[in-house]
Amino acid sequence: VDLCKMLQQEYLKLKNLQKSRNILNFTLYRGLRLALIDVENMRKNIGSLISTNGFLSTTRDIDVAYIYAGIGMQANDDKIPILFTINVNIQSQTNILADIGEISKISDESEVLFDLGSTFKINNVYYDTAEQFWRVEMTTTDEGETIINEYLTNTRNKALQSTNILTFGYLLLNMGEPHKAQQYYSNLLPFGKESNASIYHMLGLAYSMTQDYSKALDNMMHARDLFMNAVPPNLEFVAHTTFSIANIFYHQKQYKQSLEFFNMALKMYSKVNKNKTTNEFVNVWMKLGDVYHEMNSNRTALKMYNKAMKAQEKLIPSINDPIMADLYEKISSVYSRKGKYNKAIEAAKKSLHIKEQIYPPVHPFIGEAYNHLSTIYILIDDHKEALEYVIKKKKIYETIYPAYHPLIMYAEQQIAMLKNNIELKDRKMQLELHLKELKSMKKVQH
Repeated sequence: VDLCKMLQQEYLKLKNLQKSRNILNFTLYRGLRLALIDVENMRKNIGSLISTNGFLSTTRDIDVAYIYAGIGMQANDDKIPILFTINVNIQSQTNILADIGEISKISDESEVLFDLGSTFKINNVYYDTAEQFWRVEMTTTDEGETIINEYLTNTRNKALQSTNILTFGYLLLNMGEPHKAQQYYSNLLPFGKESNASIYHMLGLAYSMTQDYSKALDNMMHARDLFMNAVPPNLEFVAHTTFSIANIFYHQKQYKQSLEFFNMALKMYSKVNKNKTTNEFVNVWMKLGDVYHEMNSNRTALKMYNKAMKAQEKLIPSINDPIMADLYEKISSVYSRKGKYNKAIEAAKKSLHIKEQIYPPVHPFIGEAYNHLSTIYILIDDHKEALEYVIKKKKIYETIYPAYHPLIMYAEQQIAMLKNNIELKDRKMQLELHLKELKSMKKVQH
């Protein structure tokens, strides 16, 4: 509390100083190391709000941020360097910050501290190919105050019906904070019956993310019952929760139950929307394909993936669509399992081409595409082609992971194995050629 009061006092000083200099906007930096999945979650939430749970330390000195991010340094963990660039508007009414360089334990770090609950908007997340690290660009915003005031000023039930109240927890999920989302939604449950179905649904998603599938299923089933028993029944949300239940069964490898609920979801979506080119239909057909693939029903899996692909092509005509990339890779996997390797390679290369258009050149998704292709070439004993793709994926992994990461070490083992196989194959061919020459010479002598 004392620190909060001190920050408010220092913020007024900073505000007056900046205004006297006619500088209403300035830039701060924060460097840290995060798991790649956290970066991906932020990238998916470009344009969304993010709020701090504690005090947020930043700096005016970009070099200090570089040090904290470990940019240009050798690391021994799975984290990658991230540089946050925060554009600050000093006229913000809700974001309190202060220069604390003079009172900080490390005065030469030009530290600027944000108060609890400061809110930022994610403007961009991208990989800087020249500097070889990820950048996250944000701005301070007062938009978060709307969410808070909505809850405080409206009746509890009305607040819980608000999309913003539920979306805040959803943002926690997308930011890779499922435990915080569980706590957030659990705290909302006592306050309003009208939104409880949605809250139970979101709780089910949160528990699913932490692989607590028993609690996920309980909450999702309860949500489905509430949506079904509403007057009138909310069929669209019944379909959503049915889809989520099918997903939970899929993760538990209970494929028969998963098929049952995916097909139920498909029928419900058909009742809600006769146009079978919506995202919901694409998602269900993709997941049905996944289930049939796991059950070795390859022909039916292909049928489902092709249905999803046709719908997606109508939905988003763009060639460079990440969902299309995923579908081509799934189709490639089915063809590979069926032993139709030429078709598998063709589909895999289409997937790779799309990924190369939409992701940075060292993105892990491109590394996965190289890995997928190398696996197929290994299956058909084309070790030279396989080696080419393994070397490419290793270069990507070396850029984004520390030196002794398992993926890099495995790639090195593959390279050694493939080189050895190529050498043995070459020797065998030379030996066979030599034996043919000897036979020819014997025939001439006779």
